[in-house]
Amino acid sequence: RFVSSFFFSLLLLKCSFSSTKMTSMVLAKDDDDVSNPIDVVGYLPDWRLNEDDVVNEDDDAAKTTTTRSLVHALCARTNALILFSIEVDKNGELDKLERLPSTQTRKEIQLAKERYGCEVYVTIGGSSRTNGFAEATSTKGMREKFASRVSRFLYEEYEDIFDGVDLNWSYPRNETEWRNLGKFAKALKKDFREHDVTKKVSIAYYPNENQEQILEMLEVMEFADGVHAMAYDSDDRDGHSNMRRAMDALNYAQDSFTGGKIMRLGVPFYGRSIPESSRTAPEWRSYGDLMRDNKYELSDEIDAAKSKDGVEVWFNGKNLIREKVKMCRVFEDVCQGIFVWELGQDVSMNDNDDDEEEEEGGNSKMDFRTRRERGLLAALTRAAWGDKKYDEMLAKEIQFSKEDEKKKDEL
Repeated sequence: RFVSSFFFSLLLLKCSFSSTKMTSMVLAKDDDDVSNPIDVVGYLPDWRLNEDDVVNEDDDAAKTTTTRSLVHALCARTNALILFSIEVDKNGELDKLERLPSTQTRKEIQLAKERYGCEVYVTIGGSSRTNGFAEATSTKGMREKFASRVSRFLYEEYEDIFDGVDLNWSYPRNETEWRNLGKFAKALKKDFREHDVTKKVSIAYYPNENQEQILEMLEVMEFADGVHAMAYDSDDRDGHSNMRRAMDALNYAQDSFTGGKIMRLGVPFYGRSIPESSRTAPEWRSYGDLMRDNKYELSDEIDAAKSKDGVEVWFNGKNLIREKVKMCRVFEDVCQGIFVWELGQDVSMNDNDDDEEEEEGGNSKMDFRTRRERGLLAALTRAAWGDKKYDEMLAKEIQFSKEDEKKKDEL
């Protein structure tokens, strides 16, 4: 996966803090400490936002309320949403722009930003969507063209929507490509700084000590406002995103990202099995599906759902999420907050969800507050922000929801 050149090999000689040392720090930390709130950032894929758009965007009567409910609920519980994703082609042009929110959804995003103060970013790349990065960053001229295109996209075409861009190249194959990524990111940030309002840049990586040290070599502090440690999908027998993996990610970050608080620890809102054999494919389940699926016995105390045929699907339940928030606070010099992949995998916040159970007798649906409180995001945000801020944002959302309903009834 990584290059074997002498230059990069030198990076591996760097020592990191021991897990033993940091474990003792976590145990000594005050469990109730919320004096230093941390950020909550969440990815939201295009298939979540676009699934409820109507064909005729101008037909207000036909428009469903699902997207409005989702956007406002998420903006009220995150510091930033990251819309996933568009792409870059080999010529440095932005591609797959049809994945961006519809005109009506963009209006809802703008309104939610005004109401709750959240920021919104857009990802370029991610997983199989990164094929154009290598050529688009291969020469100085291509990097400048690519940076100019991103800048025009953010400052002219979508100025009122996006506060920055998330770079997700999965992943540079050799030293040259890593260096080109760093040069491009610096050129992009330089372009941003020439405007009155500076847009932000984040970058995603796999925490394994190698990539942290490579990013340090690229002088990531010069161009990144956030670095996202994708601390999940390991084949650890104790779970794909357990506390040990989070600890390692934080240790590696502490050792590499010196001089700034830019690291965000990734938590999954999905579970996956750890097959005994590499020939067996993992079983994947979103947290929302696990909550609804009678096939599994779910327990937040254990962070593993067991099916009737013995399959274990490891996930991050509410207790583990809270523990990771506490751990982020311990690494306060480097850990800026927590990011989620991905918000649409949580339990539904939509009042019109047909899968939701009605109260006894079938007379009324779950009340607003109860619906908001039952998901993973509520547990994460409460732990990250503290009860006071969380409750203030909940009250604000309830008030706006009542005002919107009143306006709708008056039409």
